[in-house]
Amino acid sequence: MAEGGRLDPGRMAVGAVSIAASGVTAVVGLSLAVAQRVPVVGSVLTALDRRGAEALGGPDGVPDRAVEATVRRVVSAALRDVDLTDLINEHVDLVVIANKIVDGIDLPSIIRESTGSMRNEAVTGVRMQGMRADDAVTGIVDKVFRRNGTSLNDRP
Repeated sequence: MAEGGRLDPGRMAVGAVSIAASGVTAVVGLSLAVAQRVPVVGSVLTALDRRGAEALGGPDGVPDRAVEATVRRVVSAALRDVDLTDLINEHVDLVVIANKIVDGIDLPSIIRESTGSMRNEAVTGVRMQGMRADDAVTGIVDKVFRRNGTSLNDRP
């Protein structure tokens, strides 16, 4: 109570909002950090946030600081009480999420591109070895026939 035993309507309104926010938080039971990672839920939360910002900015909205302070306290209390690991294990199908991520990766294309460049390097390497082997065989044949770059007709 305020000084002199009088009730303060502003504090009473904040108290009512706090009780309502606590009830909503208890019913929802998901932490904001986890909920935002789920694609559909994340977009809904973004829409709710936008709508809330519009309502708070309106002429007959509740003062921003009081709501922010109350929500901050409620969310902090809820996050302290929530075990995120248990929450994820119970409510999030990680296999489905992993499959969606893998489906979004074009693995065959990645493999084709990487093996294509490796194939090109291998072909170039084989060609270079073939050229060196050809030069080596030419050198051996030249030695066997006693050639040193001049023709037999040029000899005395």
